[in-house]
Amino acid sequence: MKKEKGTKLLAARMVFALIAFGFTLISAWNGFNFYRVLFGLAMAILISATFEIARFTCLFRYMHSGKKLGALTIALYVITAAVCAFASINSFTAEVIKQSRLNDKAFQEQIHKIRQAYLKEAAGKFETYNRDIRYLENKVAKYSGSNYWKRRLSQVTANHEKFVTERDKFLNEKPASPEDWIKVQSAVLGLEIEESSQKSEAIISVKIALKELWGLDEITAQKIMGIIITLVVEISIFILALLSTKGNKSTAALNELKINKARLAKIHAIFGEKPVKRFIKSSMVYFNKTGKLPPPNRLGRDLRRIKLYLEDFDRDCLKELFLQ
Repeated sequence: MKKEKGTKLLAARMVFALIAFGFTLISAWNGFNFYRVLFGLAMAILISATFEIARFTCLFRYMHSGKKLGALTIALYVITAAVCAFASINSFTAEVIKQSRLNDKAFQEQIHKIRQAYLKEAAGKFETYNRDIRYLENKVAKYSGSNYWKRRLSQVTANHEKFVTERDKFLNEKPASPEDWIKVQSAVLGLEIEESSQKSEAIISVKIALKELWGLDEITAQKIMGIIITLVVEISIFILALLSTKGNKSTAALNELKINKARLAKIHAIFGEKPVKRFIKSSMVYFNKTGKLPPPNRLGRDLRRIKLYLEDFDRDCLKELFLQ
């Protein structure tokens, strides 16, 4: 039963260690991409390796050191993890901006395509207006006394100017929502839009939900999620690393405590009731002051055997002995 329990604990610690390693790879990859853009491939490899090795060194040292040294080590770990988090957050944000720019580029290509189609259609109308105006100008010149041709010319000229104004407005317009503008104008012109430039209904629903619930646009939400994911990854690496080793240390300590208690229970049977009481009485003051057993020259010959027996006991077990 105990062996089966120990096997399960070992398997759990291995799983925690593997997950921690996987999270570390995520952090390292994001940092590598960030450093690669800033410093190039070779420097990115060097910097990423340096920080990740420093992270693991701090974790290992913290788990296998005393409290004072552990406090210093964990402080260094926090600094190292903060640098890794900084690089990872910037990498996430850069990716969000990159995707946004790619989407904008795709939208601009579609807008350009729609405007080209509009210009082709407008060219025919524009030529018709010019032809009608030339015709009416000839009629006005031929029948200068006729108000009919003058009114026709004035009306066609006004329509022509209105058409030119609308055309220029259409060509120079900067849509507040390129996606909606593309959908409307492509439908008016009878153009088919490539699927890559369209947002699925699911994504549109998510955008609406973000706006209504949190007042966030898509890009801001992505940046915030990048920060949250990075922090979760960094904290998880530390916690999972502790879980992958803490169980082993606590189990060993618990087993040692059980063994020591069993040995303490036998001390009276081994050395006798009176010698043990005399040892406790003669050693208690020294132990309370120093936390250690007295040196052999402070003990009688018969009590030195008891001291020798107790030398490999930890302080907590010795305290229990002196409280008897």
